[in-house]
Amino acid sequence: MRNIVAFLVSLLVVASANADAQTSLTVSSQNKIDSEGKISPTFWATSTTKYGNIGFYTWYLSGETWNEAVVGPAFFPVKGVEVDVAVGLESDKNPLRGQLQVVAAKGSNSFLSAVEYGGSGFWYVAVGNHKFNVGRIKAGAGFRAQRYVGIGPRFQIAHGKLGAWVSPVMWDTEKSGVRNSMFGVTFSP
Repeated sequence: MRNIVAFLVSLLVVASANADAQTSLTVSSQNKIDSEGKISPTFWATSTTKYGNIGFYTWYLSGETWNEAVVGPAFFPVKGVEVDVAVGLESDKNPLRGQLQVVAAKGSNSFLSAVEYGGSGFWYVAVGNHKFNVGRIKAGAGFRAQRYVGIGPRFQIAHGKLGAWVSPVMWDTEKSGVRNSMFGVTFSP
């Protein structure tokens, strides 16, 4: 897995070297709190380099028992919409994994949806957010749905390049009666 990360970082550096490119990077710690109080941390990093209407996308996830890295083209068909198609490896006996992600933003509203399939099976995440200001603090409210965690409300605050979010109650759609929570911290240099 270290070789995958080194490869993705190298590709990101090469892709970002073009002066005309626009690159965004987000590094995040996301933590699930299950119904018994156990905290399961994960580390996420995503990057997109945009050259006009096309670009390059990378995504990396590392948790206690699972790792994944994908890379692929990014498309920007209209203002405020990004479509990413990626393929990569995961820590499974059948390591090939694919991902499709769509991000849409207009004004104060945004929506992200990613679906994946690979050796360990199907996974998804969807996040909707409406931004507003509270003084100098940027805030947001919406929802988060994630396989193996659940669906529920999501609240965020951000100041400068740092942000924090929480989904205080998420109802697991696959395990009846199970409620989880999530919280995270993001950094976007």
